[in-house]
Amino acid sequence: MKIHTKRAWTIPFVLTLVVAFSQADTLLAQPRALVRSGHTDEITAMATLPGENLLFTAGEDGKLMVWDTRTEALLQSIRADRFPVRAIAPFPNGNEVALYSSDGNRLHRISLWNWKTGQRRYLHTPDGEVLWMEASPRGSYLLYSVPGLRSMRILRASSGRRLPFLQQATSIVSWFVTAGSEERVMTYSPSSGNIVYRNIANGRVEGEFEGPSDLSNLHLLSQRRFAAAETATGTLAVVDLLSGNVVDQAEAGRIRKIHHDALREEILVLSQTSGRMPEIRRFRFHQGRLEETSPAMRLPQHTINNIASLDRLLYGSDLEGRLFLLPHQGDDPTLFAESIIEPITTIATSNDRLWIFTQEELLSLPTQFLADMRRARPGQPISPVGATSFSVAMGKGARIVPGNHDGEKLLLWSPEDSRSPLKRIDGLTGEVTDLPIRLSSGVRSIYAHGNEILTLSRAGELAMVNLDSGNETFSYRGTGFQTAMRTDRDIFLGKAYTGGFLDSALLRIDPRTGQTVPMETDARLIFSLTYDPRRGRLFATGISNSQGGETATVIEVFDGPNYSRRRTILEIPGEYLDARITVDPLRGAVYTTLDDRGGVLRWDGSRVSELSRNQAHMPRRLVLNDHYVFSVNWDGTLSLISRFSEESVLDITVVRTASGAAWIAQRPDGLFHTSHPALADPYIISVNDSRTTLEDLIVREEEPEKELPEDEEKEEDEASRFESGRFHDSLIDEETDYFDPESGDPAPSS
Repeated sequence: MKIHTKRAWTIPFVLTLVVAFSQADTLLAQPRALVRSGHTDEITAMATLPGENLLFTAGEDGKLMVWDTRTEALLQSIRADRFPVRAIAPFPNGNEVALYSSDGNRLHRISLWNWKTGQRRYLHTPDGEVLWMEASPRGSYLLYSVPGLRSMRILRASSGRRLPFLQQATSIVSWFVTAGSEERVMTYSPSSGNIVYRNIANGRVEGEFEGPSDLSNLHLLSQRRFAAAETATGTLAVVDLLSGNVVDQAEAGRIRKIHHDALREEILVLSQTSGRMPEIRRFRFHQGRLEETSPAMRLPQHTINNIASLDRLLYGSDLEGRLFLLPHQGDDPTLFAESIIEPITTIATSNDRLWIFTQEELLSLPTQFLADMRRARPGQPISPVGATSFSVAMGKGARIVPGNHDGEKLLLWSPEDSRSPLKRIDGLTGEVTDLPIRLSSGVRSIYAHGNEILTLSRAGELAMVNLDSGNETFSYRGTGFQTAMRTDRDIFLGKAYTGGFLDSALLRIDPRTGQTVPMETDARLIFSLTYDPRRGRLFATGISNSQGGETATVIEVFDGPNYSRRRTILEIPGEYLDARITVDPLRGAVYTTLDDRGGVLRWDGSRVSELSRNQAHMPRRLVLNDHYVFSVNWDGTLSLISRFSEESVLDITVVRTASGAAWIAQRPDGLFHTSHPALADPYIISVNDSRTTLEDLIVREEEPEKELPEDEEKEEDEASRFESGRFHDSLIDEETDYFDPESGDPAPSS
């Protein structure tokens, strides 16, 4: 990472194993309670830790989840990466787990986590796709292999430092096993079929055997001399690792996964029939022969794509991310966990309300409830919440249009609604009104300015449209357009640099004359723009390339006469095309999701600091009000971070129910409030502290006062009511400085 200040435009910070932030990491304890929601996408990796009753799952959603198979509780949920997690390697101590994640192309990362605290120990960047990864039996090393002549890599587990071991040519290694002594490693190369035993420290070959080529899905059996594998012809085989010979093989359908159940001494094969129906077949290797122990278990109603066993229990996952407890024979699979989240798409704030948007619902919470939850204590009720909800079909991609809006009403863009893609929302009542304006299907972004919107299409057309008349007042054409925004005087356009003499990745356009001025920038692609109207600052987020060919994501700030003064305030290696920033209009601070650790960074004009990280969620969009940084997360939840303490204070999860959307608000210490009592259930909320019960963590509302019959009411004059304190207290509001988060203007109540 590079952090830039006013005194020095470029100050390099090395971010490998030491994090260069002003705020040190706080070692977190395992969460007392978690919303028990599963993966939101396909589970790509499963692993178990015998003797610990732990099941690890990871998926396309970049999350690591740890389950207690005895209590079925969710012990931990970590948003480990913005890329899908491809492999899991638990360490024998039971506390640490290594994850390999990748975008499936050229970005690859290995991270080591203490899953109990949610702390990432280090991040390592492999030089290619990871083919196999495992922790050594004593936990001293983390080993992995990549394509290449020198395929093996060995890291010191405690530090992530690469060790100078096994640097000899090995050919491509697709599978390996480390000896219990951690002195030797056995490797298998699919191109040649060679099985080679090497000394880890000096690389000396201590044994070599020629086995079958192109084996896959290899798993070591309890008799460590043998391994189960899928052959090049698709059969199940057992290979002798001390001779390379195939001892026996059997037909097992179209094999997808092979798993070894050590307790039952069985080889489990997840395969497909000719009709593409998943089935699980069980084999036992005994006295040199493979024998199928029971008829195939077919799963006609499920798309199981992964399996893992632990203590006589068999787990499977499907393409939707659901986790099942699979029967050994006959019965149907039992649902173990699934995502119960109704994703939050966007939010908005007004003087006294928080508006939460999902695809089908608009929820409204009073901001007083947020303060009440922060102050709540166990066993003490809070004031009645007064939440409301409206059924509004807005679609998956609905979002608040950024910019300087005209008046108190917000503008909502629903790309999936072809008939009425633009809607106005009353920030006081939540009323949604369709606008009679049609947009082309190719619109990629919209920016609001007063009573006009700026639309940008994928075809390279920039247009300004009046919201009252629907007429186009300005248009501009070009190529490579990525993002656009407008101020009172200018239109700024972010694009891809094409290499022309007068071209730039950032253009300034005069909407009155169409005059275009290229602006100087280091970025070759600018994909996000934000403006600070009070200070006349333009912030541009883009991708830059160094002379050495290294790619980085940068945030630049432009100010001064004609925006001629430019500084780079943040630079992180790699491409983060989803990074976004938002500006505090009163204080001028900048908040951004451009953080390779998955947090929120704050630039105060001179330095960059990190806000408290929430290990369970990764921020996607940020919204500010006078008290909180609201983070709309990639998993569809909402997190609140205090602007003053910079600590995480509350998570809000909208839950799908048969009667519509309900919600859970939960503090970091586990205290929670639900919109419906039925959500206070162990299958919805996992409690992971043996000294705490679910009842101990519930924050309830005060019971409404019962009205007395008219004949029993006591008369009291205004003076006595005032002197008693009841009338006086009811008239006093907590003083807060609210402001419009888009324009920066003080709200009427300020």
